[in-house]
Amino acid sequence: MAYILSILPFKRFSDDVSITIVPDGLTIFENYEDGRPGHIEVVNDGERTHEFEIVIDLPENVYARYKGEEYADEIRETLSFSGKGLQTMDLQLRHDSSTQKMALTKVNVDYKTSTREIEWETLLA
Repeated sequence: MAYILSILPFKRFSDDVSITIVPDGLTIFENYEDGRPGHIEVVNDGERTHEFEIVIDLPENVYARYKGEEYADEIRETLSFSGKGLQTMDLQLRHDSSTQKMALTKVNVDYKTSTREIEWETLLA
């Protein structure tokens, strides 16, 4: 069984800040090593200081490995920029479900007073 993810890969937050999620499709297997990692990239093209909170809500029976830790429900990470730069979150994903279902993995980016959401459509194939 494998989860297949497809996503809206790009959002612009302002003239100088954007977020990209790659690849634009991702298959999740029962073992971390069998699938391709997912990457969330936040780019600051300007000189202003920015801080983001990234919240990834994982579907039921989907697990993520990030910075050597395993997460079951959500991942929260704060990314800060003090000028131009790129910051990434590299995730490995796996599942432990034996039933066929669809779900959404939501990536919420809190920036200043607003939240932007990018959704990964999740299909257990």
